[in-house]
Amino acid sequence: METILTEMIELIKNSTDGITAERRLVAYFSEWISEITGEALECMDDALAEEYKKTGYKIEKRDTRTIQVLFGKVNFKRRRMKKAGEKALYPLDKEMGFLKGEAFSPLLLR
Repeated sequence: METILTEMIELIKNSTDGITAERRLVAYFSEWISEITGEALECMDDALAEEYKKTGYKIEKRDTRTIQVLFGKVNFKRRRMKKAGEKALYPLDKEMGFLKGEAFSPLLLR
C-alpha cells in the first residue's frame, strides 16, 4: 500500500494542475486494476484447472488472452483442456462468459 501512495504522490507532484493530476491518477489506477484483474483471473484458472482434472480433463496448452473491459485491457494466461471424446475448452473463458474470438468482456458488449 505504501508503494501505491508513494507513486500517487509523485504523479500529483509532477502534474502542472489538478486536471492533469486527476487524469494521471485515472490512467494509473486503470493500469493497476487491469494488472491485478489479470492476476485474479490466472488464480481462478489455476483453481478451475484442478477441478477439471478431477473429472478427467487434461491440459493441452496454456496461452495468453487479452480482453477489453470497462477499465482497460486485461492480459492473462489460461489453460485449454480436453477430455477424451469431448471438444477442448477453456474453463476460465466458460466461467467468465468470454466468447471465442471476441476481444470484449460480456459487460462491455452489453
